[in-house]
Amino acid sequence: MIRREQQGRQELRKAQRTAAAEIASERGSYRPPRRNACRERSWESAADDANTVRLENRTWHLGKHLTEFVINAQVLTAEGWRTIEYVDCCHGSCHHHPQNGADPRHIARLDAIQDVTEAFRLAQDLMYERLRIIRR
Repeated sequence: MIRREQQGRQELRKAQRTAAAEIASERGSYRPPRRNACRERSWESAADDANTVRLENRTWHLGKHLTEFVINAQVLTAEGWRTIEYVDCCHGSCHHHPQNGADPRHIARLDAIQDVTEAFRLAQDLMYERLRIIRR
């Protein structure tokens, strides 16, 4: 039989383990609203003078808040534009999907809607650096 004070300590230890696991996780608690409730915006940015490499940006906003985004690095092929790598945010995390099919690389944890805007800035910086490398 567990005594009351032991039960309280067990519950405290369990709560501490749960909190530690959440802090260590790359996945945050943010979940975006449904896309059909948001305003979508998309645009392309050429990365070279010949317009053979570009970034395709897609964002979703609810009011003044950025809620979700995808940034595609694309190259022009004989068949049209082909996405070679991308950054997106889902499951409470912003991550980079490299072109070689490797596992996604974590960029930022998303716990609140404000984290999405900061993750978008980080993702843009990363993708412009990746385009600089791809252009070579």
